[in-house]
Amino acid sequence: MLIVVVGLSPGPANLLAMAAGMRRDNRRAFTAWLGMAVGFFATALTLALLTHLVGPLVIDYVHWLRYVGAIYILWLAWNIYRHRGEPGKDHNTKFAHGFMVQLTNAKMVVFDLTVFTTFVLPHSQQFVSLLEAIGWLIIAGPVANALWLMAGMWLRPLFERYRRVLDTIMAVALLTCAVLLLTAL
Repeated sequence: MLIVVVGLSPGPANLLAMAAGMRRDNRRAFTAWLGMAVGFFATALTLALLTHLVGPLVIDYVHWLRYVGAIYILWLAWNIYRHRGEPGKDHNTKFAHGFMVQLTNAKMVVFDLTVFTTFVLPHSQQFVSLLEAIGWLIIAGPVANALWLMAGMWLRPLFERYRRVLDTIMAVALLTCAVLLLTAL
């Protein structure tokens, strides 16, 4: 249940997926999603490997990721706000953009490390156990992103009509994510 709640909660990747679904045709939106999915797998696999090799020592450095993630989220918010109301712009429907969002997605990194160090390592030191956890984390990553992407596609007509207002709301939502990330304990 925790994985579903965290995966579906608003965050940089989910908001980017929704924005990609709202802005362009389906093929381009899925290109951004594919970048997010590949970025998710690359990041999760790297974190699993680091967690396996370094174990509890990794947790000492996780708090620094919130600052990197907050800066990137603020950059995303600024770009969405700055380009609000520009229907022809293609700011977030590229594979590389989706990939980079997941590589720098502090929400995902912190959650994955928490799952690995709290729920897997105390019970098993085997790398295959971490890989099994990644299988479950797919719900929190690519599947949740796909649901937000489809919601964006479904809301596209509304978005085209109220583009400025919705871009501003999405920028404020990202700003809120950054503030919450920085103020989290």
